[in-house]
Amino acid sequence: MKIIKDMKYVNFAGQVFGLVPIYEVKRGELRISLRGHYFTYFINILLFMISLAVSWVVLNSDSGFSVFRNLEGSDQTTEALFCLLSCNIIIFVSSTNSRRYCGILQEIGKMDAYLVAKGFTAAYTCYLLTCFLIINAAGLLYTAYYYMDMLSDHFHYHQAILLGIYSLQLLISNLYAICLRVLLGNISKRIDFVNVQLEISTKSDLAVESNWRQMSYHIEMLCKYRYVTDKINKSGGIAMLSYMSVAFYILTKQSYMAFMTVVQPMGFEKRYDILGLSVAWIFAEFVTIAVICSACDAVASERSVTIGFSDSTDPFSTVYHFFLY
Repeated sequence: MKIIKDMKYVNFAGQVFGLVPIYEVKRGELRISLRGHYFTYFINILLFMISLAVSWVVLNSDSGFSVFRNLEGSDQTTEALFCLLSCNIIIFVSSTNSRRYCGILQEIGKMDAYLVAKGFTAAYTCYLLTCFLIINAAGLLYTAYYYMDMLSDHFHYHQAILLGIYSLQLLISNLYAICLRVLLGNISKRIDFVNVQLEISTKSDLAVESNWRQMSYHIEMLCKYRYVTDKINKSGGIAMLSYMSVAFYILTKQSYMAFMTVVQPMGFEKRYDILGLSVAWIFAEFVTIAVICSACDAVASERSVTIGFSDSTDPFSTVYHFFLY
């Protein structure tokens, strides 16, 4: 199947961390392998046990789980627990929807057979964006370590735990965003190709039966892509809500910390200035949100072209309303 080849590398990365099921193709059918079932259970249980252990340490820390001491509002207890909860929900929801994900790839693969015969060769990979997200996450982690090292006389185990939680949150959220973007990007390219074929069909002589059949089949394919995006919406809604909740919490908290740093209230020492870390977190979360939203907008734009509206007349288009009835 072309869609599997197009998403080979991002699917492999997702499979390692339980976001994408380990599947196999038998007799033209895409199904989850037995090894994939056990591996998914293992990843969920492992992450859950680690999260429980870390949560126990966080909740039983003396005077709160605070790495950046003497800063008002700097306690990381809620932040750490939210990040762990979000990662567990994203992976758990992804594993419970593994069959639906295979069904989505199966549907796209069936339509790919026709598109390839028509000369479709496009693929969406976003390697440069992936590299940018990796560099961005590495920069954030280095910034966090720099401030932890600067504000402490020695490296405390709280700092190691918080760095681990930050790493897990960035890894799962960025990988989830990339998997979603690559999937939606490939769907968008297919819709664009079908739109071109549909335009060619409508400009041909519809009195000829073969031309009429071609046009009808292209419209049917667009309807099928609408159902595919609907399945993506149903399978990823809770995971998306979980990530967005944590993202907006982090944005709100770090914006507050940045504000506190700028206004420098009474008793605030220069030594405890963590403006750089707040800005790094805000930038990282904005980038991840932008990656997800732009992927949804790409599919919505193709939907607008299909139904004959421009973006200016249909500003609230989203991936969840890809095709009008």
